[in-house]
Formats: sequence, structure tokens, C-alpha cells
Amino acid sequence: MKRLFALLVGGCLVILAVPAHAASGSPSPSMQAVRLDVVGVNGRDVVLQMPLASVPSPGPGLVGLSEIVVAGSTVPAEASLEVPSPSGTPQLRIAMLALDVSGSMDGERMRAAREAASAFVEGVPADVAVGLVTFSDEARLALAPTIDRQAALAAVAQVEAGGDTSLYDAIGLSVASIPSEAAARIILLSDGADTSSVTRLASALRIAREQGIPIDVIALQPTDDERAILDRIASIDDGRLLTAVDADELASAFVLAGESFARTITIQVSIPESVDARSAPILA
Repeated sequence: MKRLFALLVGGCLVILAVPAHAASGSPSPSMQAVRLDVVGVNGRDVVLQMPLASVPSPGPGLVGLSEIVVAGSTVPAEASLEVPSPSGTPQLRIAMLALDVSGSMDGERMRAAREAASAFVEGVPADVAVGLVTFSDEARLALAPTIDRQAALAAVAQVEAGGDTSLYDAIGLSVASIPSEAAARIILLSDGADTSSVTRLASALRIAREQGIPIDVIALQPTDDERAILDRIASIDDGRLLTAVDADELASAFVLAGESFARTITIQVSIPESVDARSAPILA
């Protein structure tokens, strides 16, 4: 028996048939809407992706998915979960927070940053280790990467603002604090330009690029000049520049940064010529 999951993609309702042992509860078919992204379209060959969290009680049966239903027709499909490292053991995943605690962050900005960073810590998957670098007059490793959420929350709660901005030094320290075998991202929050680093921008970017570590930059009310520099930092690999003007947008930016750590299920399907999808096309 199979469970059915309804997937809405660009106006197309796709029914994902999942073996019953991949979901909990009664083995009778049920319908549940989940998030799905189209990540590739080549003619009638389509690659779909969804966060693992979108599937209720996912289990190993989902990786054995063999078909989906498009426009009422059953279509062969292949599904795969995020692949472990070649050694056969799961690869260590790290989210390194680098928080600007310079004097310009004092007051409401610091409070909002603590709240947003705390929510980030609580929201990333349990297997993701979280570390914390703070920077003002100098960069400091406040917490080495750990899966101990209480330790991470305590470290975030203790940050206080004051001093200058050693932004580039913070990038170098963040990279140096990440084990070479880890799959990591740096989430960097800053509200201004570097004012006190020993490290030059080009050196900081080279260090991160050589290690293949993307940097998601959350810029709090940047000027045009500051934005240009922060955009250069975020251009490494698949990093992103996220801007915020207030506490709500700051919280949203941290949520978006956290989505990078969601495990995904990839579904590959080739829609046969016999299936008429013109009335409900899949759009990239």
C-alpha cells in the first residue's frame, strides 16, 4: 500500500506516491501538501527537490520511490536522499555564526541580533554543529562548533556590543575554526564596514574560497559602499547577501540562512509523450 502526497509546482498538481512504510499511521492512502522545488527542466526530463522536513515521518522507504503521478498518469521516477560522505559516515555539517558586536550594534540592534541568532540555533537540524565568532575591536571564537544547543544558546545570549569592527579578521577566524572535512557555511551579520582588521579583504576572501566555504551575509541597513563590499564576501561559492532594515527582517534573514541546512530529497522523472501536461505544465 502507498501513501500519496500532493505536490503543487508552478500551478501543476503532482501526486507523489510513497511506500506506506515511509510514513507513520494507517497504511491507507492519504493526501498531504508538501513543498517542492523544480531545480532542472530539460525537455520532458524534470528534476524536483523537496526538504526532508516536508515529508511527515520520512523513512528509508522514500529513497526507494519508484513512481509519481502526473496529470492522472503514473510516471516512473527515481528518488535519492542527500548522499553521505565517501567514508560511509555522515559528513559533519557546521553552521558558523559570525556576529558583529561593535559599538554601532548596541541597544535594539544587539537585542534583535541575539533573538534572531537564537532562533537560528534552535531551527537548524539537530545534526548541524553550531559555532560562534564575535567581532568588534578583534575577532574572538566564543564557541567552537558543537551540537550542544544549550551551549550555543548560552554563548549567543552573552554577546554584548562595544568597540570597532574587525569584519575581515572574523572571516579568517571563522574559516580557521571549521574542520577541513566538514561541510560548512558561515552566517555573517554586520551593520557596517571593517574598521580594525589586520587581515585585508582580499586575503579573507581567498581563505574562504580556498576552503570552499560559502558565506551568507546578513547586512543590517548597509550603505551602498558597505553593500558592495558585503556582496563581494557573499559571492564566494553559493553564498547569499540578505539585507534587513529592522528586527522583523533580521529574523527573516536568519530563517532564510537556516534553510541552507535542510536535507533534501531529489526526484528525477521523465514525463512520457503520452502524458498530456499542457493543461497543468510544470514550470521551472
